[in-house]
Amino acid sequence: MNRLRKIFTVYIIFQFINVASACSFSFRPYFKINPNEFILVGRVVDVVGPLTQNDIIRDTLNWTSSDKYRSKLICNNSYGLLIEVIKTISGPDTNLKYIELYPYAFTPSCAPSPFTDSLEIVKPYRFPINSILYIIGKTPKYFHDQSEKGIQRIESWAFNGGGIATINSNYLNQMYLPFDYSQKFSWENEAPFLSNHSFHFYRLEYRKDLIRLDNVWALNKKIEILERLVHGPINREFAYSKLVDIHISDKELATKLKKKREKILKKALRSKTPIKDWFRRLKWKFKKSPRSKPKLNQVWKK
Repeated sequence: MNRLRKIFTVYIIFQFINVASACSFSFRPYFKINPNEFILVGRVVDVVGPLTQNDIIRDTLNWTSSDKYRSKLICNNSYGLLIEVIKTISGPDTNLKYIELYPYAFTPSCAPSPFTDSLEIVKPYRFPINSILYIIGKTPKYFHDQSEKGIQRIESWAFNGGGIATINSNYLNQMYLPFDYSQKFSWENEAPFLSNHSFHFYRLEYRKDLIRLDNVWALNKKIEILERLVHGPINREFAYSKLVDIHISDKELATKLKKKREKILKKALRSKTPIKDWFRRLKWKFKKSPRSKPKLNQVWKK
């Protein structure tokens, strides 16, 4: 009996370690454009790579053990994309014609997970050849930022604030227009992005509006942008209240905009009812069966 208890205790400890060591990540509030961040639109031309151990930067004096581990993962026959730049929205270099883009996912332990299959990276639900991409990324940390041909390299993953969204080519004509965050898309009709790329699409549109806010001085123009942003996505990066405080000095007007945002958030959260709240709202109605045993019918409480 004691042996079983010990085995059970060890099992519980291992389960706890697995849960505790899992990767927990969320984007930080973002309210000012990072000058070191590349924000651009481009077309996928080809697959590049693979990166090898020879591509790792040798100046590793300040690297932690985690950095060394990540560099070996990234430069272990990982592939990227050759991108023809259509428009550079912001970044350290705004005259780029081509870039090499290296996207990564990440593992449950927060380690980078690059593409090690040249065919996997260009699958239809990822980044197929000739597709148009919205790109947020930075210069690589673990390998050289220029290819042998002198092409700028960019890496994009959650831990450097990056993101990639595949957009429809017909949206390019509307790319320079302000985006209406309140509009709803039906997937029978064409949305401006692939259904599984919506999150990063909104992140890039948000950055375009941050640039607009920095470039306008007239109060009515700032209010016009903030009125659109009221309907923006619900995520931690979307720092609406902080934006209002930065750009609106009139406290009464600022409070009005914040309350409007709060109202929209509450409405959105009500439409995404948590499971425990779902049970709380449920009304149970009992009907007697021939055996006099109650049956449960679920009826929504209006």
